Amino acid sequence: YSPDPAWQSIGRVDLTQPLLRNFGKTVTLSKIHLSEIVRGRAVEDFKQSLNTIVTATEHSYLDLELHWKTLQVKQWLLEQGEQVVKILELRRDYDTGESDYAQAVATVQQRRVDVISQQALIQTTSDQLKTFINTDDYSPDSEVVIQPTGTISANAVSISLRQALLTAIQRRPDLRNLALAINSESINMQVADNARLPQLDFQAQMSLYGLGDSASTGYQEVYDADFINYLVGLTFQIPLGNRAAESQYQSSRLQKMVAIATYKRGVQQATVEVKVALRDIVTNAALMRANRSFRVAQAENLRALKVEEETMMGLTPTFLNLKLQTQNGLATARISEFRSIVNYNKAIASLYEAMGTTLDMRQISINQFGFSE
Repeated sequence: YSPDPAWQSIGRVDLTQPLLRNFGKTVTLSKIHLSEIVRGRAVEDFKQSLNTIVTATEHSYLDLELHWKTLQVKQWLLEQGEQVVKILELRRDYDTGESDYAQAVATVQQRRVDVISQQALIQTTSDQLKTFINTDDYSPDSEVVIQPTGTISANAVSISLRQALLTAIQRRPDLRNLALAINSESINMQVADNARLPQLDFQAQMSLYGLGDSASTGYQEVYDADFINYLVGLTFQIPLGNRAAESQYQSSRLQKMVAIATYKRGVQQATVEVKVALRDIVTNAALMRANRSFRVAQAENLRALKVEEETMMGLTPTFLNLKLQTQNGLATARISEFRSIVNYNKAIASLYEAMGTTLDMRQISINQFGFSE
């Protein structure tokens, strides 16, 4: 036996190419595509969370703005009532009965209770807004009460139902997430369908051998390709019945059908949300006009009473009680007008959320989180 000692070295290159099962671009790249879909769904989930948080923050801010305006109206109402009580107290010895005076005092005390309750409501709403803001300047444990600045206003919007629905289907993160789920199930079904095919693999092998009295000599023969062996063949396999692959394919088909049905249900829900938001916008726009007219009428009524108050005949207890009622009417009209404006703006925010355009309308970008959209 020569050489002795002997060093045998082998270099081998194997190639296996599926021809039936596991063949094709779809199957080969399925894991890559599924990973991309998982990432895309995570991004859409994040966008959906942002849309919800931004809309809830805007609603909370508008509620706080309404509560502050309501407090101002109720404080005005209390001050006006106290003035009436002072007048009745001066006239108790003249023409004011105990029942008239007691009724006016009870009305003022009720207004004072309303002011205190409104102040507590403002503090609660302010704390809720702090949780959404999530900043050290307005931490939830602080006693600072947030007060919105500016006036309550309503800006006109113009959008059709068809345009809103098309935008919702294209832009809503939850619908985009469901569409990605359909794509994922489609890939799984194609892979499961391919798995039903028989296994037929083309195999090729090239081996390089070397033999020498030292390791370097053996590897040198391998490097010089002095001794080469070739092997080419086919491997064929087909399971009897192939029940596992068939059941997996049927399961993937059902999963895709479920994903499609879920997407259709999501579209229906989005349609309802868009229609409700648009209906709320139209309704509150009409309420704004009606409440504005109601407030102007009540203000004119109170102005007329002030004109009569300048005469001695206007200072009767009956007249002063009528004045208290008119003040309540004007305050109610003011609060109703503010509420309709706030509800109008909240409906617009809800429409943006239903359409999936909240981030765009509020100029919020998520590129800073590493996503390139």
